[in-house]
Amino acid sequence: MLSLALIIVPVLVAAAPDGAALLARFECHRCHEGTGLTAITESRHCVRCHQAILEDRFEAPKEALVEWRPHLRSLRVVPSLAGIGNVLRREWVEAFLLAPQDLRPELPASMPRFRMSAEEASALARHLVPKESAGPVPSSAHVERGRALYEKHRCGDCHAFSGSGEHPRGDSPYRAMTREASPANPMALAPDLRFTRERLQPAVLRAWLENPRALRPDTLMPSLGLAPKEVDALASFVWHAKLELERAPASKPRLPVLERKVSYAEVEKRVFRKVCWHCHSSPDYNRGDGGPGNTGGLGFAARRLDLSSYEGVAAGLLASDGSRQSVFLPTENGLPRLLAVMLARRSEERGVVSELRGMPLGLPSMSDEEIQLVETWISQGRPR
Repeated sequence: MLSLALIIVPVLVAAAPDGAALLARFECHRCHEGTGLTAITESRHCVRCHQAILEDRFEAPKEALVEWRPHLRSLRVVPSLAGIGNVLRREWVEAFLLAPQDLRPELPASMPRFRMSAEEASALARHLVPKESAGPVPSSAHVERGRALYEKHRCGDCHAFSGSGEHPRGDSPYRAMTREASPANPMALAPDLRFTRERLQPAVLRAWLENPRALRPDTLMPSLGLAPKEVDALASFVWHAKLELERAPASKPRLPVLERKVSYAEVEKRVFRKVCWHCHSSPDYNRGDGGPGNTGGLGFAARRLDLSSYEGVAAGLLASDGSRQSVFLPTENGLPRLLAVMLARRSEERGVVSELRGMPLGLPSMSDEEIQLVETWISQGRPR
């Protein structure tokens, strides 16, 4: 009789997600440089496409370019991923992927909230930050001297430091430049220093202040020419300055529905065409790519939601079981789904995340008037 001890039962262990494959699956190279992925065409690169339109290099009729340019407030410039493994904490990258926050106040767009599992976020963070530098945190001995250096070198020209009592300088030439958000503008990419302690590896801050380009060659952060003792003091201030507790902005009540008639043509012009077409467009109109919300992309499956025509809106989207589902069906809070996702984006901006993914994805929420317009149109029976 065969001994039970000799019976080997194979155990199937699921392979851990591959970070490089996830980088490609979530199409990080559609916004970011420095991914190491094969370059994509300019028309599929969200940032370079916007830059081409603004610089009059995009192949489209002149009248279309004139119409598009005023709407291009977001995704004019985004940070590169090159060298972030030399600077950022892996734990912070993982948390940020799962729950993006408004890290750069002068950059209208924020990181999209992907459909990503905790395991996938961990694998992607390990890929982006394969090794962390060991070292002590900055000393807390020179906070006030560091504050004086912060003001002397006008760090607030580029950086917010919310909660510290330091405010961005309104008279800075960089602040004037950021209104156009050109690719060469350092302020648009400058993070709020409030998050430095969470984001940066403790041993990195001093080296960063000494010579930022030694850690990230493509950074727009200039070298301040600080003496060693000044580096210590400024690092002390950034790392240890007392920060006031930030309060999340209160939610705003919705505007009442309008009494006048609202047509689809008005909603299309003022809302759908202005923002929604980026991700929910007709493939024929958009060079074969209907966007992540229609033909799929950025890790999202094709949902076949086309907001570029009345018929497309009425056709709804593909549910997870493959059936068609109306975008006007009520969600758990009783609101039509189309309206609910717009309001969910406002909640995300306040740090409140739900199962419902806010729209527009990663872009500033719709205005009070735009939401009012959509709600009025729905309440009136969605007339043409």
